[in-house]
Amino acid sequence: MKVAIAGGQLFCDIGGIAYFSSLNLKYLSQWTSLFDKIRLFGMRAEVEEIPPGWLPVPKEYDIREMAVLGLNQYARRKMILSRAKEHLKGIDLLYARGPNFVSYYTFCIAEKAGIPLLYEMHGDWETSVLSERSCNFFRVITKRLRAKLLKNAQSKMAKEAIAVMSIGPALAEKYVTNDKPVLISTNHHIEEKQFVCRQNYALNSPPRILFVGVLKDYKGLKFLFSALKLLKEEGRSFEMIIVGTGPLKIPLTDYARQHNFLDNVKFAGQVSSSEVMNYLKEADLFILPSIGGEGVPRVIQEAFSCGCPVLATDVGSVAWQLENGSGIVVKPGSEIVLAEKIKHLFDDESLRKSIGEAGFNRGLMYTFEKQAERIVNFVNKHIPDRLS
Repeated sequence: MKVAIAGGQLFCDIGGIAYFSSLNLKYLSQWTSLFDKIRLFGMRAEVEEIPPGWLPVPKEYDIREMAVLGLNQYARRKMILSRAKEHLKGIDLLYARGPNFVSYYTFCIAEKAGIPLLYEMHGDWETSVLSERSCNFFRVITKRLRAKLLKNAQSKMAKEAIAVMSIGPALAEKYVTNDKPVLISTNHHIEEKQFVCRQNYALNSPPRILFVGVLKDYKGLKFLFSALKLLKEEGRSFEMIIVGTGPLKIPLTDYARQHNFLDNVKFAGQVSSSEVMNYLKEADLFILPSIGGEGVPRVIQEAFSCGCPVLATDVGSVAWQLENGSGIVVKPGSEIVLAEKIKHLFDDESLRKSIGEAGFNRGLMYTFEKQAERIVNFVNKHIPDRLS
């Protein structure tokens, strides 16, 4: 069986050799046992040096350029549609990872050619557009129309696919409306050997809270900092570590200074993956206070891998991710609820230990190895019969 894999993945060409991120190559490695030939459709990034962490694309992957990163959307659409007609020749199955324009435009051509679709949804196009913060007048006035059109595009792909892999159940519940095989999974790549559960759940002095993510509105940091204000007013000691960058750093700094807890906050900025893990290992509590825009956050799986207790809001598929006591889930947008749960966790070591260990065990169910096994079994069970 010959498969084309289309998505938003980037590659670069240096000296006639194609390079991919090591994370993408690791994810794609699980497909080599399933198909006779794999053709990758990607966006080429024009760079002069190999980006850090990128590796040569193995020879078993036939990589095809669909467009060049940086083109305007009209030129990109024209290029993808044109090249899809050529690159889909001889292909038995299109595996589209989206939502993105490479996967959607390639699907449009594949549908006309009668090539079946295996669709992996790892995001919500409608939500991503509605959460835009743009000063561009045209984008502002067309936001709802674009969101509707892209929702329809994603719905069409889910409807026409012979099988769907959904990153978390929320996407499947929204977009899969007809009867077909569905695999609920995650897109994390943490190996089982990286899982080491902490043994000590005694609090640091002061207790240490950790947030990891982009500093934008949808992450709910306004409510987190309002909760920290309440803790400060009650005389609670704490250290809040913020890992990540974004436009809210200055407003958050000003707010903390105004309410006399700036000394309790550390902005760590952008750090490496290994440094994120070090912060998680040393934190008493990881908190994700998002008000939207989440799917199945990788950072929760990273917290699981070291047994760090998790407090998060019920957005996207987070509640599913924190099932069976593997974390505390609260409604989004309430500083009072956040403050109460933080205090509860500070005061109860047995609770921290319980959810930390439950999270560790939950994470072991979704290691890279377990994910790869699920995907291989799913494809072998459902795809061959639907191609015959």
